[in-house]
Amino acid sequence: AGRLGQSLRGDVEQRFQAMPRGIRLAPERCNLYAQLGTGAESTVEGSVDIGGQEDLHTTMLRRAPSKRKSLASHVGLVALGLAAACLGCLGAWLSGYGRRLRPMPAHQFESKEESKTDEPTWVQTFATRCGKMDVDVEYQAETSGWGAQFDHISTPEMCCALCHGNPKCKSFTWVKDAGLDGCPSQCWLKGGSGKPLKKKGLVSGIPPPRPQLPEVPSGIDGPGGTLWCFSLMQPKGYEKGMLQWQWARRASIFACDAFGVYSNKKINIAPGVTTSVVDSDLKCKFGGDSGTALNAWIFIAVWQQVIADADYKTYAWVVKVDPDAVFFPDRLGRLLQGREKAGYINNCKYGMHGPLEVFSSQAIDILADDYNRSWDGKAPKRCVEKRHFGLWGEDMFFDQCFKSVLKVKPRPLEPMIMCEDHCDCPSWYWCQNDTKRVSYHPFKTTESYEVCMARALGGTPDGPVPPTSDRIAQLKAFIESSDQSSDKEAEDSADDEASGVTSATDGNRSCIDAVRDGRPIRGQAKCAKAVKWAKEHGFFEHKEWYKGTGLSAESSYADFQLYLHEKKNVGCPKPCSTKGSEKEEKEKKEKREEREEKEVKEEKGEKKENDASDEESDEEDTEEKETVKQESDEKNDDTVEPTKETKKPSANTEGEDKKKMPPPGPRAQTFYMYRAQGNADYPLENINTADLAGVMWYLHNEVVQNTPRKYHVDRIKRYKVTVQNTWEFWNAHKRQFSAFVAYDAGRCSTPICKDIYHHYGFVVGCQVCDTNVAAYLAKDQTNWNCEKGSDKCRAGIWYSLPGPCPAMGMSNNEINPNKDSLNVMKSKDPKCVKRMPGGHCKDATGAPDCTYSYEEAGEIMLNELVGIVDYNDFWNTSFTRCAHKAKKSGGHVSDCKHQKEYVRKLDTGIGCSFWDGIHGKDKCADRMNAVRRLFKKHYPAFPESLPEPPCEFDMYYNGEFKWKINHTGAEPSDWWDQRM
Repeated sequence: AGRLGQSLRGDVEQRFQAMPRGIRLAPERCNLYAQLGTGAESTVEGSVDIGGQEDLHTTMLRRAPSKRKSLASHVGLVALGLAAACLGCLGAWLSGYGRRLRPMPAHQFESKEESKTDEPTWVQTFATRCGKMDVDVEYQAETSGWGAQFDHISTPEMCCALCHGNPKCKSFTWVKDAGLDGCPSQCWLKGGSGKPLKKKGLVSGIPPPRPQLPEVPSGIDGPGGTLWCFSLMQPKGYEKGMLQWQWARRASIFACDAFGVYSNKKINIAPGVTTSVVDSDLKCKFGGDSGTALNAWIFIAVWQQVIADADYKTYAWVVKVDPDAVFFPDRLGRLLQGREKAGYINNCKYGMHGPLEVFSSQAIDILADDYNRSWDGKAPKRCVEKRHFGLWGEDMFFDQCFKSVLKVKPRPLEPMIMCEDHCDCPSWYWCQNDTKRVSYHPFKTTESYEVCMARALGGTPDGPVPPTSDRIAQLKAFIESSDQSSDKEAEDSADDEASGVTSATDGNRSCIDAVRDGRPIRGQAKCAKAVKWAKEHGFFEHKEWYKGTGLSAESSYADFQLYLHEKKNVGCPKPCSTKGSEKEEKEKKEKREEREEKEVKEEKGEKKENDASDEESDEEDTEEKETVKQESDEKNDDTVEPTKETKKPSANTEGEDKKKMPPPGPRAQTFYMYRAQGNADYPLENINTADLAGVMWYLHNEVVQNTPRKYHVDRIKRYKVTVQNTWEFWNAHKRQFSAFVAYDAGRCSTPICKDIYHHYGFVVGCQVCDTNVAAYLAKDQTNWNCEKGSDKCRAGIWYSLPGPCPAMGMSNNEINPNKDSLNVMKSKDPKCVKRMPGGHCKDATGAPDCTYSYEEAGEIMLNELVGIVDYNDFWNTSFTRCAHKAKKSGGHVSDCKHQKEYVRKLDTGIGCSFWDGIHGKDKCADRMNAVRRLFKKHYPAFPESLPEPPCEFDMYYNGEFKWKINHTGAEPSDWWDQRM
């Protein structure tokens, strides 16, 4: 929490990075749900998939589905569950909510158990499936560059299972008490074993060897009757990859007698496997009394399509399988042997649960009759009318629909159908509960899925490797081919109006815009893919390819399509948006060539003779843009790069509209950064800073709520900073800022720091603050990942500034957050400092070791800002004086109040009103203006404020740091040869 304050100590509550995926936590009855999957991905909030999971582009923890109950026993089971939950570690979760997953090195935290010397850290009361485990030991000095962290993991055994499911994980450390709300335990996964170090309150270990996957048994012609199995798949995210892995190994639904895959668009998954299209956007919200995904309407649409396709009718059983459920159809066939082929199977003692649902075909026929009763055939009429399903998930809705409305009775409970935490299946994460278990859930990466399946099938590390499936080679060729792009493009979209198809006939020639408003057009996938790559990547990465073509960064998609059409090597049709007479096209081409020639001269350093020629050139560009606009019947938004970059700040605002957009590439941007700290003196290196909104967010949310103030923070320091990141980073991302990384005591504690700086140089990073925590908003738009006009568009920003040898720093024992200064350089190797000098330099140039420069721009004291004369008297001695006075006068000491700047529960201060109203936008704006006025009062030579650039970083891509470094546009630098 001291990241923006005096201390540089790590704070486990404020990390915001590309995070490992894979944990869900329930808010009730301590229902912990760990999804085994730890691949790092970027953050896209608010996307919920059809199975009640978050899309794995999202890394935010959320509440998981609680246990299902029949309506009749709801109250009793809730009481029983609440009572039972209080017995163990997981019961503590009743008071907490989900937290973010955050990657961090395992050696960044000290367990609170160190002070509890009388209590054993861990006593193994059951047989472990884990390998070596050392109690009161931490494996430190981990230098692999990879790590992941999971909160609220109740046992070392489960921590070991998380490590076992990820091939990158070589060791783990479990923290008994990490100081978290609710269940306080934490799990760290590490890419190396490190050296053991005695440390109370921690358990470290090595995962057992990962087993070989045996040949997956087939469920075709099983003894229990034929199976028709299907899955519903999100068009984006991890589920397609899961289904491809299953297809290649003839596993899960692809081991049934027949199968189907559904999505909301036509997608080619594997050779001969194409989705059936569902009339739904596959999005839902969370809510209801159980905090589940309210996805009933989604599956109403799915079952409508299943019934319409009627593929199930020739099979005895219909099985709905989530893509992340490890499913064995052969075991299901044996389990169904001798059962009447009617009704449906109850798979959980709390009611039917969604990951794997088993229905008889007869039951689906009865459901189809109810669909036919509705006026449009799109919903089961009686079930919709008689059940308040708006606050239910699909499993509860269809359970109630069949059982209570359609009178299709469930078969007796069959607990062997599914093993997961929500149905109280013990140690589900080891996938070895019983050789008859039909499924295990959830496993959200192919690696963890394969490990689970291998363990369930009795695979061993030295077991025989099954013959390579012919499908694996087929799938590889399929993925590498260009014929499976329908899932990435919109060629098969049923929404023609949204696609905006443009087609016209000009004599014997046809014209089609392959890309409209940045979106591919149906039927033009191959051309659209080429056009989008050329405009969004090719032009910037290979400018030499486009010399003399007349194309520029401002050219539209249609302009690039016309270029490709004329080359005739992609098969692009002539675009409509640029259609005109031959004379008009020739004139436009000549003007573009003139501009291209001028740009070439400027690159060679030739100067313009006078300002008049500048104005004339600008007028020509303006005339050309107006000509293009008049030729098109639509507003063309494609002339501006989609990165939405702001203009470089300028004091001269006259004639701003006439100025050209800045050329593409990393720009020097000058703006204010702030830090909240005490009487300390740190260089702005290997440190985190903020804009004004961000530093006020930090002060209000973390500092002034503590008495005395956290880390003795007593001032706000301001810096005038110029940032210019590297061409190497720009060529890969087309962004001005990299991702925010965390610094603790002068050391970067985010696992991918080394990869970032080694690949792109010492780039400055950023992240936006959560406006739901505090309503501090910037003057300028700081965030593009937001709904237009929303507060999120002006959220505060935190920055990360890389300094010398960021991989090294002080140990936790050496960090004293309340010292006036800390020598953070003493733990850095001189060789490392020389070879990895950081990004700070005198004047930022965009070189890999010169990405930012700064000058101090003053500091203001919090006491003066808030209106406190003597802070120690305010929070401390004033109460003592009042108490003495009360005792002498016969009054009550209880009438005396401990004064506090801000109390979160009250949303006010006691004896101080400055911080009242953390969510009031007007009050937050008033506080920010008070800061600006105070800086202006003491430092009148500096502008009160400077324009802020947006934090527009998108994400780091899977395998990105293995890409070849693109030095296009960059000046040569010796640093690339000396870097560590």
